[in-house]
Amino acid sequence: VYCGKEELKIYHWRERPCYDKMATADHFLPISTNPQLSRERSNLRVACWKCNNKKGAELWEEKFPYN
Repeated sequence: VYCGKEELKIYHWRERPCYDKMATADHFLPISTNPQLSRERSNLRVACWKCNNKKGAELWEEKFPYN
């Protein structure tokens, strides 16, 4: 997790998510520049929805302070 947020939740696709608490899978090394890593588990990180969307295709350090 980049921001250190705890208690993230994985939602069933039929549930209406609370985006503030939603866990997402982020490609640590962006697949736009590393397409060969698109299916590599070692390239995935748990990130809150807000951090994942803000990060986009950038490269962040883990434990990035999101303020």
